[in-house]
Amino acid sequence: IHDITPLSLAIAVIGLLVIAVSAFVIQKYSVAIIENKLLFVIAMIVFATSWGLLILPSQELDVLLFIALICKLIVYMTCIHLVNSVGRIQYEALIERINTDFLTQLSSRTAFEKSFDQSFKAAKNKTIQLAFIILDIDNFKLVNDTYGHLIGDAVLKEVSHAIRENIVNYKGAELFRIGGEEFGIILENTDYAEAQKMSLNILKAVNELSVKTDKGTFGVTISIGVAEWHEKDKTKEMFYNRAESYLYFAKNNGKNAVTVDGVIVNR
Repeated sequence: IHDITPLSLAIAVIGLLVIAVSAFVIQKYSVAIIENKLLFVIAMIVFATSWGLLILPSQELDVLLFIALICKLIVYMTCIHLVNSVGRIQYEALIERINTDFLTQLSSRTAFEKSFDQSFKAAKNKTIQLAFIILDIDNFKLVNDTYGHLIGDAVLKEVSHAIRENIVNYKGAELFRIGGEEFGIILENTDYAEAQKMSLNILKAVNELSVKTDKGTFGVTISIGVAEWHEKDKTKEMFYNRAESYLYFAKNNGKNAVTVDGVIVNR
């Protein structure tokens, strides 16, 4: 310990300022710094050096000791980074599992709730045009009861694949399995005409499916409800329920149908 000189105090103040600036930069550009090894090394050296400058006034000036201190801080920061990296990888894997349906590998109900909320808010703020398609496999309980749940799972996979193939060319389309045999498609910047066209293509693709079992071969049909957001949809629940009511209308009127704004369009 020695007397603090104006020079050493100035160095400490510089170190404090560098810490503040580097902490702000690291926080703001954390993703880029973590993903770029060179940037990460530079950030560690600057940060560790600034800490060394901060505590320098309380130490005898020894170049080797100063370098050793900086190296020690870099080692500590590297260890923390490695631990955080492992934790981040595990966290991202967990989020991926939560947001992905294990059977169909489509986005899950959890992911749907988040996306639907964001899209609804954007539509309400009039930054996007929004349509929503809800689909349900007809007589799915009968399939499970007649052929077993393994065949039911196969049907879910086949139907999800058919839907996915028919929305791949639509930039603003997101497909979700939102429960059981029910699927949802969020369509940003898409109007009724495009949503109807997509729905009819999906209906046709599903109708062409043929499921082979030990008990015979059977086809699959779906019912579809299509809704475009209007200002009368004050809440996302109102918008969702309106689309769902169109789905039920299709189911209650013979199934294997597309209902757009309460009107069956494929008959």
